[in-house]
Amino acid sequence: MFPTEQIAPAVNFDEKMLIAVFQGQKPSGRYSIEINKIKEYADYIEVTVRETSPGENCIVTFALTSPLHIVEVEKSDKPIRFTFEQEITRCN
Repeated sequence: MFPTEQIAPAVNFDEKMLIAVFQGQKPSGRYSIEINKIKEYADYIEVTVRETSPGENCIVTFALTSPLHIVEVEKSDKPIRFTFEQEITRCN
């Protein structure tokens, strides 16, 4: 049985902020998105994101998925720049 209500962890937005990436709705499993690295520079924050998708011969679940990843970091007023890396899972 699945819970009907999920409680999100408390975030103190006076001290913290959330960085979130969403891959959108996908037609099957084996898709993923992940924040790999966060690096702060003098005038901006760089967030490196890896997006993974299944290759041609991969066995996947036939269910709609919506991959996402959310991380909590120290609050900052600096602009955030996203860098995306694409990866295709190789399956034989």
